[in-house]
Amino acid sequence: MGKRRPGHYILLFSLAATAAGEAYVYGPDVRAAWTLPLLLAGFVLAYTFDVPLPGLGRTNADHLVAFPAALLLDNPAAAGAAAAAGYLASRLWNPGPRKMGLSHAVDTLQLGVSVTTGTGLVRALGAFTPESSNGRSLMVLAAGAWLQFGVSLVVVAIHRAVQDSAGAKGGSFWGGAWRSLLWLTLSIPYLGLVLFEIASGQVLEVVLSLLPLLAIAWVLRLTGEQEQKNAALVESSRRQEFLLQMLASESGSLENESFLKNLLTGLNEFIPWDAELVFVVETPFQREPILFSRTGLPMDPHGAKARLEAFLDEGALQLARSSSGRGTFGPLLIPGAAQQMVVPLATREVAFGALVVEREGDRPFTETEVQFVSLALGQIGRYVQDEILKRQILSTNRRLVHQTHYLSEILDVSKLLKIHMDARAILEKVAQGIRDGLGFQSVLVSLYREEEGVFERVAQAGEDARWDEIRKARPPASEILGMLQERYRTGSSYYIRNAAAAPFHVMPSQPRPRAEADDWDPSDFLLVPMQDKDNRLIGILSVDEPMDGKIPSMEALSALEIIANQAVQALESSQVHALVRHQAVVDGLTGLYNHRHFHETLVRVAREHAASGRPFAVLMMDLDNFKATNDRWGHLAGDAVLRGIGEVVFSVTRKEDLPARYGGEEFAVILPGLDAERAAAVAERVRRLVAERAFEAEGTSEPVRVTVSVGVAAYPEHGEDHRRVLDQADAALYRAKKAGKNRVWREG
Repeated sequence: MGKRRPGHYILLFSLAATAAGEAYVYGPDVRAAWTLPLLLAGFVLAYTFDVPLPGLGRTNADHLVAFPAALLLDNPAAAGAAAAAGYLASRLWNPGPRKMGLSHAVDTLQLGVSVTTGTGLVRALGAFTPESSNGRSLMVLAAGAWLQFGVSLVVVAIHRAVQDSAGAKGGSFWGGAWRSLLWLTLSIPYLGLVLFEIASGQVLEVVLSLLPLLAIAWVLRLTGEQEQKNAALVESSRRQEFLLQMLASESGSLENESFLKNLLTGLNEFIPWDAELVFVVETPFQREPILFSRTGLPMDPHGAKARLEAFLDEGALQLARSSSGRGTFGPLLIPGAAQQMVVPLATREVAFGALVVEREGDRPFTETEVQFVSLALGQIGRYVQDEILKRQILSTNRRLVHQTHYLSEILDVSKLLKIHMDARAILEKVAQGIRDGLGFQSVLVSLYREEEGVFERVAQAGEDARWDEIRKARPPASEILGMLQERYRTGSSYYIRNAAAAPFHVMPSQPRPRAEADDWDPSDFLLVPMQDKDNRLIGILSVDEPMDGKIPSMEALSALEIIANQAVQALESSQVHALVRHQAVVDGLTGLYNHRHFHETLVRVAREHAASGRPFAVLMMDLDNFKATNDRWGHLAGDAVLRGIGEVVFSVTRKEDLPARYGGEEFAVILPGLDAERAAAVAERVRRLVAERAFEAEGTSEPVRVTVSVGVAAYPEHGEDHRRVLDQADAALYRAKKAGKNRVWREG
């Protein structure tokens, strides 16, 4: 129809009134040809350009056409029929035949009855005839108009009561009725003037008398439209305020029943319905689909869920559906429900769910109601999408922070492992680094003793109070290896959930029972194998009690595996370093320390004992007549004798002593804490054991026998520094040789 303008009233009503007046003045033939079509056009205009009234619905100017129609047609029933026909014609044009229902039939009936009743009263009482007076005619016109209004009001009230309309309750309905009655009463004098002019046959006067009526109708329509706009703005503000309150006061989480309940309650205040169902799909933070309703779930919830999933899979995520008859899916909630609205809770990128509401009766969901629900759910969907994106960003940031932290810890452990330490020290550093850096309360490192069939616990972190007890238990290799199964494997690690406890297992000191699916349970085990480059098992890293109480992430497992590999490399490097260092300080033939290491140690021991005042002694030994042995039996036999002498010397020394091959057939021993007398006893023991031993050598026909001479000197008895003590021991050796060999000599 285009935009309705008040000027339409003036133009169309003026044309209709002028044509009607001319038809009345110029004869019955003209009236017969033009009066009825023009009156029908007048009724169509009156019902098309009606005026909205809050609570009552809409009022119109049909009485401005009805009473002239009764006067011109001289038949109240014909006027009522024309009014009904005009109403039907206006509604067939807008909203259209497909949207017409029972309410339009009721309105058609009440208009026909009310117009017939009101104009019939005027006709029966003989108003606007040459015999009637103006005052009496106006009174009759007022009575007829009020009667017409009363009949319409009663029919509308009854119909709305039957439909249980929210608009038929409270004072707004009667407020609209009084306004309509006021408009009707104010227009009666001017309408009477129009009727008098029609009765007198004055065409110009008819047109002029219509102008005040049109002006009143124009003002009334402008006022009504403005009030309608104001009411729409107020309603829009209320709806927007509701949405803002929902997003501000709630978490926006679709798995929160309180949020869903408040959302449905708020929407239901604006859009009346009788039953509802909310379906929420799985999300990254909602692992199971949800069906929620304040009015009760459907009889077949699984079938309803399947229908709604299919609806969301169609791809038209922004399409809201409202239906008459059996609805989009047929009744889901109310058996035989005639009206249904299905609206997705979605954005253009993703669907989170859908809302289904149903009504009883024939009152359909309006386009405005559908748009509001779509807007509300779309806004909620965008908010939820933003929240999910924020959570994902925060989760990603936390993961990146953890990864950075893990890399930092890996680097720290790597730096520590570059320092050449023994195996136990390396593994202790690894255990402590894992506990401090990766967040585990308990860390154990066990080495695989394949020949014994057990695992030996050699390092720990977090178990200081129980360490003596823990390291005594040596888990059988079969028990540990039995956990390294493919079904438990995650990357290169093995996570055993709810493992059966064994006597040698280390149970958590502060167990926290599992409450959620990703919580760490006291019976869980996490093992990280330590393997060399040939995939040979070296040992096991065992971690327990994550400090955050959660199952370790893949990033944490990767960090553990990297540290385990670093530990293996550090162990291998330590072994190589120990071997090289051993070769650098040990004589290759005898296994005793070499000349250089002897002197380095002597300097250190002398300095320490000078500071503490404790004594130390030095033995200098030389084989007697060793050149003759080499000449007789050969150098291979001589080497065998030297190895045997080394074994004898090593056997009589303590852990803190340092036996060395001084050079050729000479040997030396540093004896910390011993004075000259006690050192001489050690020297005598060496001499006696050498003299008693028969050395076997390849290529000799009989065992080789040798003797040894020993010189003894001690600090501070024979010298105040290491040089003096060494010189005195060498001098004592010389005197032992000179005195006949195979003897021990000490000065004083």
